[in-house]
Amino acid sequence: MEYLPQVNLLLEALAYLGRRAAGNTAQHLLDRLRFNGVTELERFRQQLEPIARLMEELEEAVPVEEETLRALFGNLPGFPYNTIGSSSPVFLLLYPEVDRFRGSLEAILGAVRNSPPEVLAGNLALSLDVADEGRASGPMSGDELSARVLDLSVPAESKVTILELYRRPGEVLNRAEPVLRQTLSCLEEARLSRICEPFTRELRELGPEHFIAQTSGLSARPELEYVLRPFLFGLDTNLSAQSPGEPVQVYCGILRRPLQAMLSSTRGPEYQVYNAIKLLGDKTRFDILCYLKDRKAYGQELSARFGLSRNTIHHHMSKLLAARLVTCTVDGNRVYYTIDRASVSELLDRQRDLLL
Repeated sequence: MEYLPQVNLLLEALAYLGRRAAGNTAQHLLDRLRFNGVTELERFRQQLEPIARLMEELEEAVPVEEETLRALFGNLPGFPYNTIGSSSPVFLLLYPEVDRFRGSLEAILGAVRNSPPEVLAGNLALSLDVADEGRASGPMSGDELSARVLDLSVPAESKVTILELYRRPGEVLNRAEPVLRQTLSCLEEARLSRICEPFTRELRELGPEHFIAQTSGLSARPELEYVLRPFLFGLDTNLSAQSPGEPVQVYCGILRRPLQAMLSSTRGPEYQVYNAIKLLGDKTRFDILCYLKDRKAYGQELSARFGLSRNTIHHHMSKLLAARLVTCTVDGNRVYYTIDRASVSELLDRQRDLLL
């Protein structure tokens, strides 16, 4: 597993604009932590401060109307909540091209604009996580994409927006281009690298494999090649749209580990027990966990098993991963889930100590 201490400026621009569209400022994050009972925030505030200052500067340097910002970079209604706008129209169009960004926005936009219809349909299905897992990065007919979009458990307005992205991607890209260009011109790679330096030191001290397993529940497969990269504006770990034969790009939120450590120390071990019981109070999540006890399964398999849309399954699995009740491995564009036996065993020990 290799660590590449180089930010992806296009991903950072998309994530910043997604956060801004949703009102996910640094102050909003601190307010949410206080609301959840966290009182010792000073150290985390200091770690957050360089990113907060950069976000404030970007807001002044990149003027855009709120309505336009939300329409282009805001999450579509009905999709699971996320902080970086990964279900926004622009993100859905550009996500499969993010890893190919080498400094030229024109090249990325041109690749999307000039995509044959079946390639664009396949890429949208990949972004939406509704593709056939066996050929997730392959082409798809427009009719097949329409059928999968119409099957999503989201409002009709979101389905219409997605199908319009397929029919007329240029309209969204033309509106988004000046905003993206302005944002990219303000993101200095040297400055972003300096902000990432504490994260880089910590990751190298722990080792990439240990770091990613500890923070994200991702179990690396020895036969696959992984490249870890820092991610400023995202608090989670994000996987790229992997092309056949290419490494899995893993973008790690640089504040994820200090955030986890702060929450853990503030809430104590009893919170982990409470949170797990609360999560498993949802019968669907409980049934999924029981199903994974003796097997591994991927999103489409779980969707078929439980009669739920893929975005709903993804929402449930994100919560189970965050609680360290399941772990995942990557195989091509498939993410396989299984129960995290070591973590669940530790959780049961804590529950026994707490209650008995």
